[in-house]
Amino acid sequence: MTEQSTYMPPSYTQQEIDDLASFIQARVKPLRDAADYGSEERRAFEGILWLTPYMRGIASWEIDSSKSPSTVFHCLAVIARQWDDHPDFQPSWAAGYERS
Repeated sequence: MTEQSTYMPPSYTQQEIDDLASFIQARVKPLRDAADYGSEERRAFEGILWLTPYMRGIASWEIDSSKSPSTVFHCLAVIARQWDDHPDFQPSWAAGYERS
């Protein structure tokens, strides 16, 4: 008989997900706007901008389904970590952060 894992993923709120996604969008929009139209950089920035609302929706569904949106939060936090020196970056978004 194998022992079942007792790991419980952290529980994040929709507001936490929204704040994180908004932070990313605020950093990426100016970069996208400054990039040359049709360039790979612009397409990459647009991809991030299109991805963040989608991830918000996934998180909302997970929360409504009594599931933890921890994977969505982690993915967004990895993106946001690029601006960890920004004054609006929240310590809870840092990689390796463990909620208690």
